[in-house]
Amino acid sequence: MAFVSIRDLGLIGLISDKPNYDLQDNAFNIVNNVRFFNGTAQKSSSPVERFSINADPLWGEIFLKDGVPTYTYATETAIYEIDLSGVSQNVSKAGGYSASEWQSTVWGDSPIYNNGGSDPQIKEGADLLFKDLPSWPANTTCKVIRAYKNFLIALNINDFGTDLPTYVRWSTESSTGEIPASWEVLPTNLAGSNQLTEEEGEIIDGLTLGDSFIIYTQTAAFEMSFIGGNFVMSFRKFSDNGLINVNAVCAFDNFHFCVSGTSIYTHDGHSVRHIADQRVRDFLFQSTTNTTSIKCEHLASSKECIIYFEADGSGSGKATKALIWCYRYDTWSFIDLPGVRRVQFAYTQPTPTTWADWSASGVTWDQLTETWAQLQDLSLASQTYLISSATNSIDDFDTIYGSGVRFNLERTGLDFDKTLGTSTNNIKYIDQILPQIKGSGLVDITVGWSDTPEGSVRWDAPVSYSIENDYKVDVRTSGRYPAWRFEGEDAGNFQLSGMDFNVLVDGQR
Repeated sequence: MAFVSIRDLGLIGLISDKPNYDLQDNAFNIVNNVRFFNGTAQKSSSPVERFSINADPLWGEIFLKDGVPTYTYATETAIYEIDLSGVSQNVSKAGGYSASEWQSTVWGDSPIYNNGGSDPQIKEGADLLFKDLPSWPANTTCKVIRAYKNFLIALNINDFGTDLPTYVRWSTESSTGEIPASWEVLPTNLAGSNQLTEEEGEIIDGLTLGDSFIIYTQTAAFEMSFIGGNFVMSFRKFSDNGLINVNAVCAFDNFHFCVSGTSIYTHDGHSVRHIADQRVRDFLFQSTTNTTSIKCEHLASSKECIIYFEADGSGSGKATKALIWCYRYDTWSFIDLPGVRRVQFAYTQPTPTTWADWSASGVTWDQLTETWAQLQDLSLASQTYLISSATNSIDDFDTIYGSGVRFNLERTGLDFDKTLGTSTNNIKYIDQILPQIKGSGLVDITVGWSDTPEGSVRWDAPVSYSIENDYKVDVRTSGRYPAWRFEGEDAGNFQLSGMDFNVLVDGQR
């Protein structure tokens, strides 16, 4: 008998695009509802409803208004704001809207919603309702509107019924907090427009990066920079990597995280790095037939970028799955989502922690570094929100480890040959597993085997393991390529760093 020890189970994370025989023992080929931090695999948090909303949302924007978090969302026909009591108020302009999709930006303390078919909508200061964006040019629409410095940028224009998909238009410069006074190009202001090369396809989206604004077409990326003078803005193509969909880009640490039609990549406006090749890229594009559902968001508190998308084949556009990249540790994982229209990292107004909250979290006192007094901090905090169409709710998604969400870690096609000095022809007998784990709750540990590295696994019955009370599980399986699975849906939380397998190889005593 020999112990085979696998450590740093959170170091590599998920690699689904390589054959099993090319993977290190501490990599996983199947992961769901687990995140990887600091060399450990950890259970992902569960959605917790913050607000119930009274209609099916298509989009949402959460922002600070006078220093207070303000929650808004848009449906096909209306825009709503949630008041302090948690009740949704219709704040649409008279007549409402007819929209199939929305995007948004924040201008000072005001949200701007845009549906590509009518004037952009803004709600300022003391306004009770949204209104057409003042000074917006007549008979003009745009697919995307964004804020950049003291300018508003309109992308992919329709002007008097004529589509101009490669056109960029910008407003005159405004004072901080003031709406730009004009979009008309005059010698006395800084408003202007530019047409990008048509060979790169239509403009998809744009986003500020440092001191510049990055414009994405279907197949390229351009840097737009304010230079003043007669030209006002300069334009420079720097990449042949574009964007697959509006909102399929987010900013983090002076980089952009992007999904194109063929790649997942980051860049700083100069150098491009493809971060998912031979890891999870193929699996992402195989997981959805609805590429218009693919969107991104930066989760600053956990140092992650999330790609959320429809994975159930419904054609609804509601995200049921997310691929998460932790850029601090360069690991990937998948999580389930409850039919989400938007994931947004924004501010929240915290509420005092109660003993009931504590009990529901599944976290023990020893697992926390905060004091009880620190948990009562009522200052503004950051929070990940899920704007969910499936449940008609706005959910918190950062801290609670509830039940009902099934997690799964799986590795198949192991051989242990390097560790044991054996051949793949040898049969391995496993009779005991000792997890290196801390936390609370129950998990199921299952072992199995296959005849080939990529062959179908014959799984044994799962064995229940109490994280707080057990130190091992007794199992009995044998085969050329062992496999193991770690799963459950208990309310507890865990940090799994390693596994020890008690192994006998045929021909050995």
